[in-house]
Amino acid sequence: MNLEKIFGDPGLKRVYKVLFVIALIFFFCVGFFVEPHHIYFPWDRLPVFNAIFGLVGASIVIVFSKVVVQWFISKKEDYYDR
Repeated sequence: MNLEKIFGDPGLKRVYKVLFVIALIFFFCVGFFVEPHHIYFPWDRLPVFNAIFGLVGASIVIVFSKVVVQWFISKKEDYYDR
């Protein structure tokens, strides 16, 4: 089975994105009803804290890595012409 055929179809990409967003919203809503088992820190009592913390952390890592790549790795337009 060729995964490029399955995931490369433009029509299916939209369906996958919609299903992914629906799953995220579902699990986010379920987080309000599930009680945490082992509370070690005060912020563990907040509903869906881990989801929000993970989203913010991943966003910071992505933005930071893009800045680092542009700053350290990218070359000027005439780099190869010299």
